[in-house]
Amino acid sequence: MMQQRRGNTMTSGQKAGFALLGLCVIIIGVLDAGIYGGSMLSGDGQKLPANPFGTPFLLVGGKVGWSGSSTVVAAATAVLILVLALLVLLLVVRSRKGRTRVDHKATLMGRGKDIAQITEKSVAASAARFGVQGSIGAFIGITVAGAQKVYADFESVVLQIWGPRQGKSSTQVIPRILDAPGAVATTSNKPDVIDATRLARSVKGQVWAFDPQMISGDAATWWWNPLSYVRNDERAMKLAEIFMVAGRGPNVTGDAYFDNEGKDMLTSLFLAAAIGNKPISVVYDWINQGKPTEPSRLLREQENGIYAAYAASLEAQLQYEPAQRDGVVGTAKAMVQTLKFVSTLQWVNPLSASDSRPQFGPEEFVRSAKDTLYVLSKEGGGSAAALTTALTVAVADAAEEYAMTQPGRRLAVPLLMPLDEIANVCPWKDLPDKYSHYGSKGIIPEAYLQSYSQGEELWGEKGMRKIYSASSVKVIGSGIDEEGFLRQFSSLVGEYTYDTISRSSSKTGQSRSVNPDAGKESILSVADLSALPIGRAVVKRSGAPATMIKTQQWKDGRHADSVWLSLNIYDPSEKSKEMTAAILERKDADTNPVVVAYKAQAPAPTLAVQASRWITAAGNE
Repeated sequence: MMQQRRGNTMTSGQKAGFALLGLCVIIIGVLDAGIYGGSMLSGDGQKLPANPFGTPFLLVGGKVGWSGSSTVVAAATAVLILVLALLVLLLVVRSRKGRTRVDHKATLMGRGKDIAQITEKSVAASAARFGVQGSIGAFIGITVAGAQKVYADFESVVLQIWGPRQGKSSTQVIPRILDAPGAVATTSNKPDVIDATRLARSVKGQVWAFDPQMISGDAATWWWNPLSYVRNDERAMKLAEIFMVAGRGPNVTGDAYFDNEGKDMLTSLFLAAAIGNKPISVVYDWINQGKPTEPSRLLREQENGIYAAYAASLEAQLQYEPAQRDGVVGTAKAMVQTLKFVSTLQWVNPLSASDSRPQFGPEEFVRSAKDTLYVLSKEGGGSAAALTTALTVAVADAAEEYAMTQPGRRLAVPLLMPLDEIANVCPWKDLPDKYSHYGSKGIIPEAYLQSYSQGEELWGEKGMRKIYSASSVKVIGSGIDEEGFLRQFSSLVGEYTYDTISRSSSKTGQSRSVNPDAGKESILSVADLSALPIGRAVVKRSGAPATMIKTQQWKDGRHADSVWLSLNIYDPSEKSKEMTAAILERKDADTNPVVVAYKAQAPAPTLAVQASRWITAAGNE
């Protein structure tokens, strides 16, 4: 006995039967067209039966006639059928041209009403309910089965996991920023996103680029005081924890005792500097002094002695026996080492008493509902990640405070926060505790990771599980090779059932039996997910089945012109020059506000930004 598996497709015998039936129908149709059409054209007066299926048999029996007109009509009908068949074949070939090896699995996944919550109609209704104008949601892609556009609405927080160089920026981050209806705060460790989006965003509102390590080439034409975040001791401790995590890198395990002691010391120092209206650079100076007295004095001078305990704690630490004290001081110093770099300090310190540069205010930024903040940092411990994280957290906290004063306790215009390369640029340790309720306040964070384990390194196993569960929309892209995580996600995608066909032979003949729903198999196996082609991703919304999507490059979307123009200013290439020339030649070019902005900004920024990049590159060689 032999067993075969039968899925949702027909057997070869069934296919042959349907093909033969179709051929018979076509032949009968051509003959009927010749008989009835020819008789009508020639006017031979034949009395033809009403049932067309029997007429060809009457022709064979000589009971109906066939004229020259019948031949013409039959030939014309045959040619028409052939042309239609070729057109259908061409459409099928074209539709299969862009297909990948996993696309056939899409028919087993969510589509139609199953994924109604992430389709255009549903998210548009959600945007209307919240009064959001200018955008209906965050576009993610187009379903492989059904060609439906898929979005995350303005109440959903999103987690995206993509391998390196899989098109994440071009298909997700860049369109997300350009689709935003209001303010945007985004992170990155490369200049590609800011280069592509800053022109269009400058038309919408003011653009702020926080770039202490010269990634985008922006000069420090403004500054932000991290100590403006420290309104109380709780905020001081939060800032100290940010420096603790970012100062050593998210995947480096420190000494529990010295980490806590170092964090406590920084908490007291940050609080003292904020109270005394000092620049943040004074904290590094105090640590270098070994036994500073000024911070304790500032803390003790506060009304009613509210911070006397912090002064006592700091004094006690400085009185530890030498080895212990040196360990605590050394740990605190390592956490704030970014404050010793001149290139960093100009972004967080006034240059002089008469510094006329504008100071960035998170509270004003979130109230603008139109400005853009790009936060850039290189990877690794000791980078500017402590300051980029602190700035991002300050914006989020300001947005949350502002939302609590608004109707419905949410921002009228959502704040989008695409946190690209979050583990490297913005190691936000307590984000998992915030993720679950940010969406209800109109704050839409979207964390991008290169792997599930990268999130575990940053937030720990429990923290990663928390943020994974709290994400209303999960997008899993290509380039991931983590068997454990892929097995877990494969189980969420689900299984499909299949029939088995049993064939046996004996002396009396052969027999065949079908056993329906005899087996189960994963819709997308670990191997399928690991080998997901570039251009495909799987989207899973809470409470709905997963669906497979085709991603869309920005160059194929509605923001293509804006991106080409922006790139031609900030990162020009032969392609951007060619596309820009074509855009400017259009008759309606001058009515496009982005084109107007391009013409106003094109000459100067190109030279300034390129010159700064050349200087930076020369300094790194």
